[in-house]
Amino acid sequence: MEFRIFVKNRKIIGISQRHYTNHYPHIDKMKEEIQEEIVDFFEEHIKTQFPDDHFVVDIYRRRQ
Repeated sequence: MEFRIFVKNRKIIGISQRHYTNHYPHIDKMKEEIQEEIVDFFEEHIKTQFPDDHFVVDIYRRRQ
């Protein structure tokens, strides 16, 4: 499960599937859980690791 995170001023402004042309029904069912985990991971591990305030980063989330 790969996602792309769009960041402006070190705040997430968008999250999308990395492969946006495909549809994965299980993502719809888990949307809120996935979003919460991505935001938590971003805040803890990514937010201050880039020299720029605006960036795009891809992350991989293991299926549970």
